[in-house]
Amino acid sequence: MTALVSRLVRYRTLRLVVVMWIVTLVLDVLLVVPLIVLFELGMLDESQMGGEFLDSLSPLRLFLVALLFAPVVETWIFQLALLLLAKKLTEWFAKSQSWLPALLITSLAFAGLHAGNAENAWSIYGLLHAVARIPAGIALTLLAIVERVREGGYPVLSVILLHSMYNTVPILFIALPE
Repeated sequence: MTALVSRLVRYRTLRLVVVMWIVTLVLDVLLVVPLIVLFELGMLDESQMGGEFLDSLSPLRLFLVALLFAPVVETWIFQLALLLLAKKLTEWFAKSQSWLPALLITSLAFAGLHAGNAENAWSIYGLLHAVARIPAGIALTLLAIVERVREGGYPVLSVILLHSMYNTVPILFIALPE
């Protein structure tokens, strides 16, 4: 973990944000394509995936929630508060300076929160929502760690930017007419 963070610190923040965004989108496509096949085969019910809240918003409110509100609030909760708490607990109980436990805890908590996007968070559909958010959770948390380690880094702003960029693609699919 230390070697990866040390290597990533060498890249400028904006370049790192863009690369992480592209990698996360590619991983999302790899996760979503099998789901689309399962929906088309009738093995999964698309109506159970949820999304009524987002569908009910006007395009302006949708953009405000997805591109401003959610990235700011979720960054403060996960990549700031929970990440630092998990790091401190790792230092106290495991007597380790490793960021890896904090990365795993924070990324999985972030993904788990998104299970609530499904009609029933405790169903297979909630699990699918959570699993689909693991790459984003890892990318956002890893960026927060890199920027925290970087001298003069911007952990909060860079994570909010990446999160907003990440949310842009699905929001465009929701907001644009069919």
